Amino acid sequence: MARNFRLILLSCVFLGSVGAVWGIENHWTGAAGDNLWTNSANWSLGVLPNSTQDVFIDQTTNAVVLNSYVEAARFTLGGNQGLATLNIFNGTLSVYVFASIRTNGVLNLAGSVTGAGLLRMDGVINSTNGSFSCQLIIGATGVYKFGKDCG
Repeated sequence: MARNFRLILLSCVFLGSVGAVWGIENHWTGAAGDNLWTNSANWSLGVLPNSTQDVFIDQTTNAVVLNSYVEAARFTLGGNQGLATLNIFNGTLSVYVFASIRTNGVLNLAGSVTGAGLLRMDGVINSTNGSFSCQLIIGATGVYKFGKDCG
């Protein structure tokens, strides 16, 4: 009986550590219909993304609006199909590990992107008074536009 208990306990510890390594995925669904990042009904987990989650905005009908401070372990804008757009206006996206703007991702930035990790850009960033306090890597297909008339 004690052996079975130890085996169950060891399994729980192992499975718990796997989640910490790979993160829990929280995908944008837009189900609430208001396009607000800060509405938990727009997310696949039914909760707002946080610093322990890998956050994905794969495809959007309308741009996702971020106007507050939010965190993510990892962040990906753009999926395999369709366009994905994120508007950060007077808000901050803080990413702890890695962020990626894929070729079909558009970030309209009038806020900030911060974090300890890297931001890889293969899509488009339109920056009007936006700022980065992370390492920005511009890929072969990446376009970074800045100024009041970019877009």
